[in-house]
Amino acid sequence: MPASVLWRLRLESGHEPCGWSGRAVHALFLRCVAERDSELARSLHDPDIPRPFTCSALIWSRTKEEDRSWPVAFVRFTLLDERLLPCALEPPGRVEVGGASFAVEAVLRSAGEHPWAGEASWWALVRPWLQQERPVGEKVALHFASPTTFRSHGMFLPLPLPEVVFGSLLQRWNAFAPVAVRPDVVEYCRQSVGIARHRLQTEAISLKEGSRIVGFKGFCVFHFLERDPLFQAQVQLLADAAFYLGVGYQTAVGMGQVRRLRPGARVSLGEDVDGER
Repeated sequence: MPASVLWRLRLESGHEPCGWSGRAVHALFLRCVAERDSELARSLHDPDIPRPFTCSALIWSRTKEEDRSWPVAFVRFTLLDERLLPCALEPPGRVEVGGASFAVEAVLRSAGEHPWAGEASWWALVRPWLQQERPVGEKVALHFASPTTFRSHGMFLPLPLPEVVFGSLLQRWNAFAPVAVRPDVVEYCRQSVGIARHRLQTEAISLKEGSRIVGFKGFCVFHFLERDPLFQAQVQLLADAAFYLGVGYQTAVGMGQVRRLRPGARVSLGEDVDGER
């Protein structure tokens, strides 16, 4: 069952970590897995398998009500393997990220607790589109909340081309879901899905050994140029699943945090994964 879990953290000692913290959060999650199941943790280091989870970077809460002397941050984990769920639901009382110490104040696992938390069975994601319970519509809107990029022919591609976005989602969906999406959805997106509008900005992050990667953030509205209910339904399914799957390159270290935007939703480019500005 895909799940999205957030930890609410309060800084206890040290300074707010500088730079991109996604690798530190990734290392923290792997330590938590190893403490519970060492064999499972070893399997997550296998370079030949897709990662059955994503991790965010530290997401700082900047509301006026927060005590600025002891800042609050969130970290988010999405889990595509049920064996990982207990590791996210039962964190230690204190954790270290980037040399700073945090108290874990709460674990958030439902949409009612946080807009970026939730869980759904694979069947719950598939059913509305397989059984035609929802209209396939004419558009799909995605919010790219953290820097997102793709690897193509040895180069980085920081652009939300439809065939690349939904091709990435298709690969991750077919790696984990019990019901496959047709591979020719990628060709349909290349020929029959366009970009209606977008509001994007680029952001460079440093990952390791001084390497920098440029990604894009913001929102993009895709629209169907050719009506084909079968293909449209599968694209819509992948858009729903993006919340759990992540999109593009390095989703295990904070990149590619994405969610679907419903009609009428308003998004500021200053909005981050915690939904606050």
